[in-house]
Amino acid sequence: MRKAAILLNNGTWRASAPSDSTEKNLLNASGLSFIQSLEDGSALYIEYKKIQDSNNPILIDITKAKANLLRPPSKPKFIGILNLTEDSFSDGRTYQKSEAGLINHAKKLIAEGATIFDVGAESTRPGAEPVPSTIQLKKIIPALEALTPLGIPISIDTQSSKVASECLANGAQIINDISGLKDPEMASVIANHNAKVIIMHMKGTPKTMQKRCKYDFLIGEICDALLKKAAYAETKGVLKNNIILDPGIGFAKTAEQCFEIIKEFSAFRSLGYSLLAGPSRKSFLSHIVDKPPAERDAATIGAACLCAAAGAEYLRLHRGRDNWDAVKIAAACFQVHSS
Repeated sequence: MRKAAILLNNGTWRASAPSDSTEKNLLNASGLSFIQSLEDGSALYIEYKKIQDSNNPILIDITKAKANLLRPPSKPKFIGILNLTEDSFSDGRTYQKSEAGLINHAKKLIAEGATIFDVGAESTRPGAEPVPSTIQLKKIIPALEALTPLGIPISIDTQSSKVASECLANGAQIINDISGLKDPEMASVIANHNAKVIIMHMKGTPKTMQKRCKYDFLIGEICDALLKKAAYAETKGVLKNNIILDPGIGFAKTAEQCFEIIKEFSAFRSLGYSLLAGPSRKSFLSHIVDKPPAERDAATIGAACLCAAAGAEYLRLHRGRDNWDAVKIAAACFQVHSS
């Protein structure tokens, strides 16, 4: 399988490895110098002159990736998190106690800059058990009915195509699938409703993911998996412009790997899709700032600003206010740099 072509922060390209010395020499003659092979079957290159036209698949992949990097950035969008689960790792047993509490919290998020809600009834914290679709719908449908009059798009955080189908039929516009379309009906459901989808990278499930943090080349392997999922979604009829990719900060990633994703976030722009970053209040932050989840908003914004400055177009956050102003400034710096 061909590897995703991505530009890394150190100025090198990661792409498929040359098949033999003849191809390596041809790549070099075309402007791409081979540096080394990587353990995941890809290779590192440096572009020492403008790449010449070629039918070589590696050069074609890199040429497409370069075009993707030139895609004009859009203004950042604050996705406000609305957890309906009482065992949420950061805000369980707070506003979930009543419909009035949910509405008040939603209005507070709008005042703080949120332009999309992400509503979920299945905890995805490490070790969490799956929640049946019937139980998810019992919580989500009333919440949808209550939130719709507020007039902003609603995303549904679910891995279930049954939940997705019912919610899209009742006014939701986005599906946030942490499993990356593992449900075989999910992509078709999304396509049939012409909805947007957030495809996240994760290995295993929330219950098992933290035992599956081994990677030979973290950024490349995430890109390979996301590109494969996006291509699959398109074969099922999901429009490319409706696909948002999320590298899955905190999902099957150690704290060190989460920081690496943030450091290299611009690499994901090589894939040519809109990007989402979701660092909000996650445990990797506590490795630097030793505070409980509800006190990690300032740390969250440090991570969110770096992602916005690297091209993240969607930021999934628990709170906004002055913190969202910081993200908008970071995104504006990226837009100036890219224009």
